[in-house]
Amino acid sequence: RAPKRRSSPARIYARADDWLVFVSTAEIDAAERSIERRTGDEHVDPPDHGLVSLAARAEPLVPLLAKNYPAVAEALEGASLLDGNATADDRGLDADLAARFTTGADAERARDRMKLLQSVLSHAKGPFALLAKGATVSAVGTSLVVRIRVDPVGLSTILGCVKGQGGC
Repeated sequence: RAPKRRSSPARIYARADDWLVFVSTAEIDAAERSIERRTGDEHVDPPDHGLVSLAARAEPLVPLLAKNYPAVAEALEGASLLDGNATADDRGLDADLAARFTTGADAERARDRMKLLQSVLSHAKGPFALLAKGATVSAVGTSLVVRIRVDPVGLSTILGCVKGQGGC
């Protein structure tokens, strides 16, 4: 039902428990562009490369990662965008991931945290250990770059672990 006055709330936007936006009839179109369609935000497109590619805004992902992957969430704190791609063939797995930060110092801080995580994981067992052993972590300008190269035997082991076939 349409509100009686043009200035009355016609739509309410809610995000979890941290904000509510009351929008009048006069502002519905502008609010929809800004809130629903994110007009004005930098557009996020995955790279057109590889078997799998991804692109995401980092800020909403960090809280989601914090519970199960706190070291990754800590390294990505302050990142704006993530992108990456992966290919797998008879030569193994090649994956490239990048996180963009505001400054080179932030990227270097993230690199140091990821190198620590890589060191810990490379001494573990299972698929994460294989990925960590095949990874190189660097800061390039304002980006954290993680490159993972796994040979065919390692890729086969990782796939076996994912399928629950043991060897992990």
